[in-house]
Amino acid sequence: MTNCLEALSYIRLDLELLSKNKLLNSINYKLLYCACLILISSTVARAHVSLDYPKGGETFAPGSDLTIKWSIAVDHGGNNFDLYYSIDGGDVWQEIELDIDKSFLEYAWNLPITETSKAKIKIVQDNIGYDNYEDISANFIISNKMPPIEPEVITAAEYVDLDSEKEINLSNFPNPFHSYTTIQFSILKEAHVQLNMYNTQGRLVSQLMNADKKKGSHEVLWKNDGFAEGVYICKLMVEDQYFSKKIVLIP
Repeated sequence: MTNCLEALSYIRLDLELLSKNKLLNSINYKLLYCACLILISSTVARAHVSLDYPKGGETFAPGSDLTIKWSIAVDHGGNNFDLYYSIDGGDVWQEIELDIDKSFLEYAWNLPITETSKAKIKIVQDNIGYDNYEDISANFIISNKMPPIEPEVITAAEYVDLDSEKEINLSNFPNPFHSYTTIQFSILKEAHVQLNMYNTQGRLVSQLMNADKKKGSHEVLWKNDGFAEGVYICKLMVEDQYFSKKIVLIP
């Protein structure tokens, strides 16, 4: 953007000289000047509020809970926020919530039951005495169907490094199980966690968790509520990292 601002100063001077000399190619400078203005306005307009989650590419079950998160890059003081969603890639926007107080930077939302691969979230920063600013996620998926999963088996004694600051430990007991099994995992810093169960065809059969979790150990009980016997895939999603484990349901 700095380069554009410098270019604008030179182009403005050239325009003045060209207007005096009435040169034919002055139209090229005018077009370049307008292009820089558009670039600057679009860059600034999208820089004052940032949609942090979802960013796009995630998959959620229809009707599940989603915590939308955003942050302020430039604070104008007397502003609030509006949230919108789209299921057609942004052609049509529907309200989630309007006039959210500026002290809130997240919103708990229940996803629509409509399945789509073109869902989007838009956050709008309402300003007093300034233009409004917005940020929009890339497409994410709302679906009960998932592609077949090739499971990575993680035992209680195995750890998977996410980075130098975080590790995952995914296990369950008993396995195989009949009535219920306790799924356990641990993280070394706060993160957004999803825990889902899929059958071997990749169909989501149960969403056990979709929330922000503090560092430490966590567990959730998965009950046999009439599920067919066989192999299931427990899929743990921590931010943008994925881990899975086979769980066997016996009669």
